[in-house]
Amino acid sequence: MKGTVLFVEDEPYYKTIYGTALANAGATVAYAKNGKEALEMFKKKKPDLIITDLIMPEMSGMKFLNELNKQNTPIIVLTALEGETDKQDALDAGAAYFCSKMDTNPEALIAMTEQFLGKK
Repeated sequence: MKGTVLFVEDEPYYKTIYGTALANAGATVAYAKNGKEALEMFKKKKPDLIITDLIMPEMSGMKFLNELNKQNTPIIVLTALEGETDKQDALDAGAAYFCSKMDTNPEALIAMTEQFLGKK
C-alpha cells in the first residue's frame, strides 16, 4: 500500500504493534501522541488517512475529531472504548470506521487501511 497514515496513539505498545504492521505493509506512518499534536501534524503532513485512539492526554480523540470538522481525510477510530454511544459519537464526528483494540488485530487494520490507500 502507498500513502501517509497519521497514527494518533499515546500507548507505546499499540503504537508499535499497529504502526509497525502498517509500515511493513508499505504505508508511511507519522505518529502523534495526542489530539493536539495530531492537529499540528495534520496541517503539516496532509495525511491520506488518520487512525486515532479516543482516550489520550491533553486532547482526546473525540475533541480531535471535532476539531478536524469533518475534513475529507478518512478516519479510523481504534480504541479500547466499546460503548455504542462512543461509537455513534465518533461516526457522527466523521469517522469512517470505529473498531476496538480488543477485536482488531494488525492484519484487520491493514485490510481497513487498504480500502483507503489501495494495495501495493
